[in-house]
This record gives sequence, structure tokens and C-alpha cells, in this order.
Amino acid sequence: GLIERLRFIYNRQPLWMQQLCPLDRPMRDQPMGNLFIRNGSKVTGLPEGPDQVRMHTASLILLDEAAFQDNLELTIGACNPSLFGGGKSIVFSSMAPGHFQKITGIDEPFTHGDDELIRGFKVKTNAQGVKIAQLHYSADPDKDPEMEQGKVWFTKSSNLYPGGINSPTWRREMEIDP
Repeated sequence: GLIERLRFIYNRQPLWMQQLCPLDRPMRDQPMGNLFIRNGSKVTGLPEGPDQVRMHTASLILLDEAAFQDNLELTIGACNPSLFGGGKSIVFSSMAPGHFQKITGIDEPFTHGDDELIRGFKVKTNAQGVKIAQLHYSADPDKDPEMEQGKVWFTKSSNLYPGGINSPTWRREMEIDP
């Protein structure tokens, strides 16, 4: 999961960057699902669900693939003691109907327009005052179909989905279409 990606990224950083945030023990001695930093911070990966979160206190909570978590609303509720104590939460996912769609207020597919900070990236505030960022694949010039290299990526990627760009899976995963 996210911890393994974090380990992968950390191991590939230049030494000077690793020295800015040194581990408290070598990576090979870090317990699975955890990463201990010399400054006393700890990164822990937990399975989804409110009962997994409830017994922990965190300064930052990342909820990955939130749209596909069965108990997302209860999980967010279980995170509230950390959040009310000054913690932060980042909830991210590709799009799917359900609680994630409800809290983001995203009811339409992504469209390019004047409200983009940069091409493919929008930020809005939902009804509860929470910042919602939409990141479309076209924000990456290597994936933007209007760029030469993006055309190649777009053609190859869309062919991986049965039905191509008109398939419901492509629309949901790639076009932010609930």
C-alpha cells in the first residue's frame, strides 16, 4: 500500500534528501507497515475501516481509494478525534458513486475551463467548507492528449479499456465521471 510506496520513494531519493529526514533505523530493520523517523515521527499503514482507525491518534491521516471503501463515512467519523485535536486529513481516490462523491460534490465529469489553476487541475470548496482538488490526467504534459507525447499515451491507455474512452470504467477512472 502507501507505506510500501513511501519506502520505494524514500530509497530512491538522493542521500542529501534522505539526510533531511533520517530514519531512526536502516530501512531493512523497519517493521512492515511502519516507517520510523529519527525525529520521533512514525508513519503507520492501517487497513480500511473505522475500527482500524479508532484506536490511533494521528497528526496527518491519508485515506487512499476512498471512493471504494465500504465504510468511508464511519471511517471519517472515527478520524474526528485526531482532526478535532489539530490533525489534518487528505482523502483521495478516483471517482465512484457513494459517500466520497457526496462529500466532494462532484456530480459531473471533468471538463477543461477557466476555473483550472493549471490545465487539468481545479480546486473548489464544498458545502462544508472543505477544499476539494480535482487532478485530471491532462495536468501531466506526458498524458495530455493535446500534446504530442500525450497523444501516444492516450491512445495506448484508452485501448486497455474494453470499449475505450466510452467505457464506464474509463469514464470513472480517467475522466472523473461519477
